[in-house]
Amino acid sequence: MKKIMKQVNRIVIFLFLLTSCSNGIENDLYVLVEKQFRIDNCNVKFSNIIKEDWDSFYIVSEFIIPIEITDEIGIEYTGEMVKEDEYRIIFIYKNKIIKEESFFISRIIIENEFNSGITKVSRNDSFCCEFVDVLEPSYYVLKKQ
Repeated sequence: MKKIMKQVNRIVIFLFLLTSCSNGIENDLYVLVEKQFRIDNCNVKFSNIIKEDWDSFYIVSEFIIPIEITDEIGIEYTGEMVKEDEYRIIFIYKNKIIKEESFFISRIIIENEFNSGITKVSRNDSFCCEFVDVLEPSYYVLKKQ
């Protein structure tokens, strides 16, 4: 599956969705996309739900090592390699890593023009969204406007 996704230049955001209530950012992101999709499928903005101060966040796919993360985000990353079947979101504010979380189940795909395994989302980015329910679980595909 990863090879297929690389071929179409997409980075998968795996959201950690447990049947027992998750209050992490991964659940908040999915809820935001779902709500905004119903209102206006071409105005999905992560800044509407992430109220903390942040300039950008990066979605890092599996098997990416710290030096690759450092090179991409321009800030020294001292965390661990992203493990198999794990994805990581890293928030940046004023050139500092302020938060990071790891998560798993695929529910959102952000199309990416590059194939580095790391996708950047800036605070002012806006996305068009498409709901796909062909496979289980259903998911959203976001394209940067």
